[in-house]
Amino acid sequence: MTFQCDRVGRFGLWRVLKKSGYFVLFVLLCHVAGLNAQPAPYPAHPDVQAVVEQINADSILSYVTRLQGFHTRHTYSDTTSQTVGIGAALRWVESKVEAYDAEELIEVEWFPWTVNQTRHDLIARKLGESAQPGRYIIGGHIDSRNANGNDNTGFAPGANDNASSCAGFLEMVRLFSTADFDHNLEIIWFTGEEQGLYGSAAYANFLDNQNARVDGMIAMDINGRVRAPGGAIDSMSLRLYAEGTNPQGSSASPSRRLQRYLKWVGEAYVDDFEMVINAASDRPGRGSDHLSFSGVGYPAVRFIERNEDVAYQHNTTDVVDELIPTYTRRNAMCAMAGMLTMLRAPLAPSVPVVTNLDNGYAHVAIPESIELPTGGHFFIAKRNLSDAYWDDVIDIGSEREYDYGPVPAGEIVRLSLARSNADGYPSPFSNEVSVEVTSEAMSRPEIAGEVALSLYPNPFNASVTIEFTLSRQQTVRLAAFDLLGREVAVIDESEAAPGTHAVSWEPHELAGGVYFLNLDTGNSSLTTKFLYLK
Repeated sequence: MTFQCDRVGRFGLWRVLKKSGYFVLFVLLCHVAGLNAQPAPYPAHPDVQAVVEQINADSILSYVTRLQGFHTRHTYSDTTSQTVGIGAALRWVESKVEAYDAEELIEVEWFPWTVNQTRHDLIARKLGESAQPGRYIIGGHIDSRNANGNDNTGFAPGANDNASSCAGFLEMVRLFSTADFDHNLEIIWFTGEEQGLYGSAAYANFLDNQNARVDGMIAMDINGRVRAPGGAIDSMSLRLYAEGTNPQGSSASPSRRLQRYLKWVGEAYVDDFEMVINAASDRPGRGSDHLSFSGVGYPAVRFIERNEDVAYQHNTTDVVDELIPTYTRRNAMCAMAGMLTMLRAPLAPSVPVVTNLDNGYAHVAIPESIELPTGGHFFIAKRNLSDAYWDDVIDIGSEREYDYGPVPAGEIVRLSLARSNADGYPSPFSNEVSVEVTSEAMSRPEIAGEVALSLYPNPFNASVTIEFTLSRQQTVRLAAFDLLGREVAVIDESEAAPGTHAVSWEPHELAGGVYFLNLDTGNSSLTTKFLYLK
């Protein structure tokens, strides 16, 4: 007997069984049969392992201590002092980058942006060796604040939020400065995050306006504490957040694909460590620099500690003595392993051709236009429509045809494709293709409430385009709400046909700030966050 627990509404089933006498039997069967299976992490590559093992916890501690020593790194603090403020902190980071770049392979750029005053992000850029390189970014904010967000002179240590991640970036500069890879890398210390993602939004919008490619972005923010408010300690896991709202569905966005990939290729580098996927853009009411990139369509993921205590954020309590540098090292190892794998791997392929067969199988054909490097392998990842993570990754070698299935009646499956090179580095995955078998016994049921919602650009300062997708004709209501849940604008109320619709909106009557956009069809409701810069 084979149980397919991962193909059921697993949490609802779990609650029912827990209340019944079959709970213990169910747990035992799940253990024996390997239920709720997830793919094993991709095996750690020895060359990557040799690099990430060199990340030094003592160095991380020394960097955080030095960053705290600037007294405040508030975005609008002093820029001319040599010892205090955001300018001194950025110049110190630049000096460390230059010290680690003995071979002069890294270009440093001060990227300007202006909101009230002109400030800068600091970018360390190293070019890859490929003739047609992709672009990967890892970064996080260097600015800090205390309880008064407007206080640009008071003590704002920001040890965990976010010197912890900035320290990891310096270790990456040290180790990546001599590493070889194919694609272009940018390590960025953003400013203006605490005021509204200003620095990252400026750079992401700049790249978008240039039609520049970004193949993946990792934002690290708050990666140094292990103790939750109740005292629980977790030093062996971290959380991944990624924006999921786009016309493909809540877990089918480019950022969610990258989220799954980073867990798959990053988890093997620290023994007994778990990278926990969260099917959300971020914690409720919170956000970080990854949202600036996913808001314009680039795939972006946030790394953050598992046990979070807000009493040690935006406060004078956020000091270096509260950090566990060995934990920050583990988080940085996972992020750095994922980044180095992407930098050495082929770029994500285009989608394969999927044909639904009458026997409940899906025929996957990989056209010759999708190049496979000599000695490389193809991988097919599979997940159920409602799942945030894959339940299978299949290595099909160099074969270009594969029959996936059978697909049980009522199940909707999504497949995507990756490819590795001869050195064993797997690429990120392609867009997903839905499997809809054509036999009567296994036909896809209509999903009456399937909708999708997105808006771009996000953040924005004048107008925004809202896109929503419907599976059937429905009455829709688009409305905006403030952080207190009050409706502040009704954008659209109409009957809409199946397909994707675009609505342009100019919220001149609103004050600048964070709001929520809600799409309500009566059967379904989706909400996403946006930042209006006025």
